[in-house]
Amino acid sequence: MSGVKPWFDGNRLIDAELFVSKEYQNKHIATNLYKKHLEEAVRIYNCKVIEFHTYGNEEEFPQSWYRKIGSTKNEELIIMNANIEKVLKKMTI
Repeated sequence: MSGVKPWFDGNRLIDAELFVSKEYQNKHIATNLYKKHLEEAVRIYNCKVIEFHTYGNEEEFPQSWYRKIGSTKNEELIIMNANIEKVLKKMTI
């Protein structure tokens, strides 16, 4: 469901993903699973921070839910991606 990354301010839970089938949504299943996952990350790995990326309109789900539980938008982070084959071609000397 996620990874653990050592960081200067302690272990971070990274790239967390959780999906619940449509027929089981709106029953607090995802919230309970997410809570348990965070509790275990603290207990087992002493994680202090969770970092993740999300999508969509800031006023709608999922961003509204993340804000509701205390997440904030980091204005300094920039998400970048690249096609690995293209990067390797450009790095060829």
